[in-house]
Amino acid sequence: GSGCVARAQYCDGRHDCRDYSDEENCPPSASRPACDPDRQFECEDKTCLEIGLRCNGRVDCPHDGSDERGCPDSTITCRSDEFYCNDGGCLPMSVLCDGRPDCRDGEDEQRCPNRLTCQAHEFQCREDRTCIDFSKKCNGLPDCRDGSDEEDCGEVCGSDQITCGDGSCVLKTYVCDGTPDCTDGLDERNCSCRQDDFTCGDGSCIPRLRYCDRRM
Repeated sequence: GSGCVARAQYCDGRHDCRDYSDEENCPPSASRPACDPDRQFECEDKTCLEIGLRCNGRVDCPHDGSDERGCPDSTITCRSDEFYCNDGGCLPMSVLCDGRPDCRDGEDEQRCPNRLTCQAHEFQCREDRTCIDFSKKCNGLPDCRDGSDEEDCGEVCGSDQITCGDGSCVLKTYVCDGTPDCTDGLDERNCSCRQDDFTCGDGSCIPRLRYCDRRM
């Protein structure tokens, strides 16, 4: 999840973010503070850990698991929100099947669902080809890792409008009025249909008289 750490904690050799992102893409190790051999353990990637985390039965070196190697009768267990790599490391589930290998043998990118195409109500991210709901397209927040869902958004909708999947704007007063105004029908999804309406498979509503009228 998102969170803030002090600028001084970025690339300081200690992982403060749960996903270890504060220790990624750091300058060469020569510019990073050296580990204190009396109080700290140095991972293979030069990250420093408190010495008590060495051989404690779980991986704390964020990328290589070197703190649990060569330990007597060590059994590595990952948390329920982590993925176990064959090399003995634990990774956050958030990096599983994200298009980038994080385990040494790339195991976290194997046996992933090969979704080359997204469904009609989904947007496909450019970089890792993952699918997100169209409602997240151009909503002002990057939901794709590469931010491609916030590109080519066209006009900026006002506070009294919603943003359709294609970037167009529709007044909130038109939401759930029984008539789709967004080209993707976003304004009529997840609505409670009136008693005299028919509920479509995607949750949108149409007048009962249009049911079985042989028109799609």
